[in-house]
Amino acid sequence: MAVSDGRDRGRRGSSSRLPETPWTLLRRARDGDEPDRRAALDELLPLYYKPVRSFFGRVLRVDGQSLDDVTQDFFARFVEKEFVKSLRHEKSFRAFVKVCCRRHWINWLEAKRRAGPRDAHVHGLHDRDGAPLDLAAADGELDELVDAEMLRITIDRALERLRETLTRQGKAVYLEVFLARTRFDDGPTRSYEAIAEQVGRSVYDVRNYLTHARKVFRRALLEVASQQSDRPRDELRELGLLRYLG
Repeated sequence: MAVSDGRDRGRRGSSSRLPETPWTLLRRARDGDEPDRRAALDELLPLYYKPVRSFFGRVLRVDGQSLDDVTQDFFARFVEKEFVKSLRHEKSFRAFVKVCCRRHWINWLEAKRRAGPRDAHVHGLHDRDGAPLDLAAADGELDELVDAEMLRITIDRALERLRETLTRQGKAVYLEVFLARTRFDDGPTRSYEAIAEQVGRSVYDVRNYLTHARKVFRRALLEVASQQSDRPRDELRELGLLRYLG
């Protein structure tokens, strides 16, 4: 089964509608007919292609077409073989992706070992200095890559919900205030006075707009996390986003 990496699709986003939940897509990929399974995979792929490809590139030390091949093979197996068919229910989809990626990685290493001397040059079995691959370090790197991508996805989806809600309410300036004041990194926040000058409102108005927008964003965050995990608050805590519910 040929699988496109979906990177262009991921960049386009989903301005017309929010994506289905990963669990819904996974059920479609597992239980649907061939066109529906392919469509579900095309939805899943843009979300997880980047961290999976980065992981295989860094850990298996493959690049170019070989890196694309091993990543494509992962996503083909993701739907066609044991990963999805044996799925019960992880506590979060993020955890499920990690389990699948680890399984594919181990299977890949075992296949290379069984191949014998003709594949002895494969760098995936050793680090760049020729030492045995540090499996524990690689496992930690997988966690970091998937978590970083899921953090970005969660924020983007919550912001899209916020944008749609405030636009529907005719409160676009509330969104402008929220984006001007809210940081998702450790950088400094802008002052209320500077934002008031930017939007042409009073500081009092800016504070009120921000209060309303934060309530909408909190609700959006919980909705998105609920689609990704059975324990949405735990999901947000693990992604470092729980502070935005305060």
